[in-house]
Amino acid sequence: MINTQNRMPPPSNAVLTSHHSPQSPISTPTSTWSRSSPASSHTDPFPDPTTALAQENWDTLSQDFSKWKDAIDDIRLTRIEPNMPTPFGPAIMYSDVRVAATYMLYLAARIHLNRIHPATPAFGPAAIRATAAQNGPFVAEIMRTQEGFWDSKNFRQVGEREDGRTVGGDGRVADHVISALSNSAWPMLVGGVQVRQEEQQQWMKKRLCDIYELSGFATAVPSSPPFCLLPRFISWHPAL
Repeated sequence: MINTQNRMPPPSNAVLTSHHSPQSPISTPTSTWSRSSPASSHTDPFPDPTTALAQENWDTLSQDFSKWKDAIDDIRLTRIEPNMPTPFGPAIMYSDVRVAATYMLYLAARIHLNRIHPATPAFGPAAIRATAAQNGPFVAEIMRTQEGFWDSKNFRQVGEREDGRTVGGDGRVADHVISALSNSAWPMLVGGVQVRQEEQQQWMKKRLCDIYELSGFATAVPSSPPFCLLPRFISWHPAL
């Protein structure tokens, strides 16, 4: 059962943070990759022209991502909610969940961009491992932002004996909240494949399965969805 009763409502004196300011408390770090990065296996004094072109293309994409982030920062207002803890840190609450969902997609794409840097290994799991430290803050912010969607103000009160999945699909939850939760599943998967701590893996599994039930997929798919098996996959995969 999905329990939203323990979620604390936003305090009346909450302070929203605008993210176009460089002093934002949850602003994400910019990329630190370079050809001389310690993550590189070696530094070639005579780089291959193909590699140089790949680096140039990657730098262009990185600049585009910076512009994307600046545009989102101009419209996102957030605050930290200590009453909604996660293994990744307290929940990040957005004044508009649609902006939150958009920013989570940006974070997931940023993680992908770091993993495909020319200096990272070509083998996918190895690239995930090589960039795990750099992508860690992005992953944590995805998880903390997703948790903010479960604020009790987005749900009516549910009785202890009521099946959690009945909360969705009947107008008792705002449609855009369900949409934001559904859209957060992919960013959680993108970031979650690098998570190694058992507590964090179990938290992700629970939240992804909560989304599975609330979104209505539970009535359309007879078996457990792949993302509910994420922690099992991470634990099994030898390259991670």
